[in-house]
Amino acid sequence: MIKEFTIDHFGCNLFVYFRMFYINFNLNLNSGGGNSFLTRLKAELDKLKLYSNIHKSKYIIINSHHNVLRALIIRIIYANKVFIHRVDGPIGLYVGKDDFRDKLVQNLNKISDLTIFQSNWSKKMNLKLLKIGNKHSPVIYNGSKIFKQRKANENKKISIIISSWSTNTNKGINFFSYLDKMLDFKKYRVDFYGNTNYQFKNVKIIKNKNFKDLEKIIPNYDLSLICSKNDPCSNFLIESINSNIDVLSLSSGGHNELIVNKKCFFKDKEDLYAKIMRYKRKSYKSNTQYDIKNSVNLYIINSNKIKKPIYRNRLFILKIFIITFFNILLSKVNKI
Repeated sequence: MIKEFTIDHFGCNLFVYFRMFYINFNLNLNSGGGNSFLTRLKAELDKLKLYSNIHKSKYIIINSHHNVLRALIIRIIYANKVFIHRVDGPIGLYVGKDDFRDKLVQNLNKISDLTIFQSNWSKKMNLKLLKIGNKHSPVIYNGSKIFKQRKANENKKISIIISSWSTNTNKGINFFSYLDKMLDFKKYRVDFYGNTNYQFKNVKIIKNKNFKDLEKIIPNYDLSLICSKNDPCSNFLIESINSNIDVLSLSSGGHNELIVNKKCFFKDKEDLYAKIMRYKRKSYKSNTQYDIKNSVNLYIINSNKIKKPIYRNRLFILKIFIITFFNILLSKVNKI
């Protein structure tokens, strides 16, 4: 149980001191993806009194390719700390083309002591394509709070929620634009939360909502559509599942692991449209839940298995720093 790691249980500050966590990430309420999960992770660690600053923490969590140079500098300064690398992607599959950020993930992984994947699909593809992690690397799904769905009003339009914080075309815009043209909006209401460059005719775009607001809004809908391709572990899917609303998901990436009910999957635009046409409230339940507390518990358990960091010469880490710096510089030059 998580409680075995708390100060109150042991009554020993020194014991807990060596189990403190720090997350090397710029947490921001106004973005989604990994930010939403890491914010929840920090909040739960705070509740357990297991979160601190860099100096007092034994475990440093680094996320994918973010804050890569800062992470390498921290590694050079604090060679005695355990570095936990939370990996998603591969990003090249997610965006549909080669992406230099995958190289940054590879570089960070070389100086990490523990690799945590967000789904078995992500683990398999990272091992195959990028040689990141190993067969023993744990898989820990993202989590969120559990909400009760509000009671549906059968006399009202069927309400559908879609969301994307990124303008990446693989986030599902081809599905959303298709539904914008095909659905009878006298029977359906579709709201889009997040960022998009597409101008919908019927779908309502709602911006300026952070993920904490969104997770409170989701239970008010009947149906959530998850249309992202090669997504390792969609936070929006997790939030929809935990809101106990119906879900229709593209059969792709890590989605297939998160949903038990196979009726919830669609394979293309026509299949999605057909399933919406057959939709009756409470007919597409995922039959799963992913509580943030369970995710945090698994992070703590797997981190405590690493008794001491793998020794790495500081010159080796400095070499990785220089290589990474030029990877970033080259990517900026190529954009000019």
